[in-house]
Amino acid sequence: MTNFRQGGSMRDEEDEPPMVFVEVGFRYDVPWQIAYEILVEAAKETKDVLPEPEPFVRNIEFADQGVIYEINVFTNNFRDDEMIESELRRNIQGKCYERGIELAPLQQFTVIRRNSKPTPTLPRSLKQN
Repeated sequence: MTNFRQGGSMRDEEDEPPMVFVEVGFRYDVPWQIAYEILVEAAKETKDVLPEPEPFVRNIEFADQGVIYEINVFTNNFRDDEMIESELRRNIQGKCYERGIELAPLQQFTVIRRNSKPTPTLPRSLKQN
């Protein structure tokens, strides 16, 4: 077993490296092919993202404002997963800006309980199992 959070490294080519993912909302007027292209291009330009296995995109949810996609990337540098995620988001935003595409907001829900302040909750697609 390799603990990547403690600075471990891949033992051999048979092991699958750790994955980092980011959820992104695109408005409905953006074709899914363009969304996929932007996400994969941004991933390939992100530091510490491995070229193999290749980054891949999943459709997560049809939201009010658009479609929520998830870009999944592999890395050997899992200790810096938050920095990889941050750079990936920056690259996605830059790619969208270059093409004149506005990102859609991810859905946020608020649960109001009697005699208490509103409590923000995550959509099902963002909850970890």
